[in-house]
Amino acid sequence: MLTSISGRLAASSWLLLSAITAMGFTRGGSGNVTVNVSMAAVFGLVGGFLLWRTRATATLHRPHPADLVVETVLRTQLIANLAMALLGLAFASAAALRVWREAVPVIG
Repeated sequence: MLTSISGRLAASSWLLLSAITAMGFTRGGSGNVTVNVSMAAVFGLVGGFLLWRTRATATLHRPHPADLVVETVLRTQLIANLAMALLGLAFASAAALRVWREAVPVIG
């Protein structure tokens, strides 16, 4: 349960970063559009991967709820999800400050 919530939080933070990066290309010249849209796609792929990994972990846990090895995997997954959520939120807040405070694109 907690692993699923933390996985969704991590994926959401990276998808938020992708959205902010995609919105930020309107702040720069035409040379920055390709780079910002490409990086928005990369950040979106990271968010999608985190969602897929969360679903895969839930699928693993369903048939083996009391297995000790699965519990170790879930604990490791929880730590990784929280680290990715923290990293994604830090990047998203930095990108938001750059786009809305400095009025420049995220990259470029």
